[in-house]
Amino acid sequence: MRKRGVFLLVATVLSLFFLAACDSAKPPEKTEYTTYTDPVMGISIDLPQKELTSRTLSYSQMDLSGKTGNFIPKDGTSLVFQPEKSAVSLFVLQYYDENEWDAWEQEGHAADEITGIASSQELGRKSGVVYVYAAPAPDEAGMDDDTKEEYQRVLKMLPTIRQSIALMVREAANTGTFPSVSTTDLNGNPVDSKSFEKYQLTMVNFWGTFCSPCVEEMPDLEKLSKEMPEGTRLVGVVTDVSEEQNKQTAQQLISKTGVTYENWVPDDSLMEYMNGHISGVPTTLFIDSKGQIVGEAVIGKRGIEKYKEELTSRLNSLSTAAVSSAAEQSAGESSATLTSEK
Repeated sequence: MRKRGVFLLVATVLSLFFLAACDSAKPPEKTEYTTYTDPVMGISIDLPQKELTSRTLSYSQMDLSGKTGNFIPKDGTSLVFQPEKSAVSLFVLQYYDENEWDAWEQEGHAADEITGIASSQELGRKSGVVYVYAAPAPDEAGMDDDTKEEYQRVLKMLPTIRQSIALMVREAANTGTFPSVSTTDLNGNPVDSKSFEKYQLTMVNFWGTFCSPCVEEMPDLEKLSKEMPEGTRLVGVVTDVSEEQNKQTAQQLISKTGVTYENWVPDDSLMEYMNGHISGVPTTLFIDSKGQIVGEAVIGKRGIEKYKEELTSRLNSLSTAAVSSAAEQSAGESSATLTSEK
């Protein structure tokens, strides 16, 4: 099942003014919205950058692995308000197969019944998919006064966010060649894609500073990096860091999670590749010594044992391919020898 966390950064920042809720004497608070794209969901969306960076808001994948019943979405994401003492879903965005959705509606099932969430609305349709937006009723239970005030402030952003959602079509990177990259890591050290030549397999983990699943799996990734077989390595790519943008936040997260493996800052080439191919974050690719992608992209958070399985599977496929290539070469040489003897 394809999963994905948050999104790849697109260089678009919108500056809007947001009026304080309860005090008209206060000056308007400036809110910057940054456009993010999610190629798997097939959408772009404007989200408040400050709240994502401070982790007041988290926009991440829905876990559909345990979902049962008659109405199963193909995938979904949610925006969550998550101060220290509470976590409340602000909205859910899901997509369904168009034929299934139409059949359910013809049977008399309303959108709210299909999604299981009140106030569900069809956003639009594209490429055989129905997109549905659902905003649960506001819930301040268990919040103190300061948290309630922050919650109400965030709720007022929802119309802007809802209006910004646009449908698009992108594909995940499952095959092909990794781009030629020449950039630096978060510490300013020069790094490039030529380093792949030194390793049988490089595991490349794309993550974002505002992506909760990304940060949560980093301690496991650090442990994995210490246990990987000889000839393999792990590299991180911070998708929402460009020059100084978010670099300090990324460095703080690296320090907090104890990560020591390299984390690259995307250059223009890598940014273009991510924007067109990577299906959100966290996403992990496996690259061989020739810069070729091995196997499918791993989209979404995984545990250390699952990543070990993915790594072993790709190493086995490389070994099988090498044996097959050697056999074909040997057969070709034998055929050439027989031909020359004749």
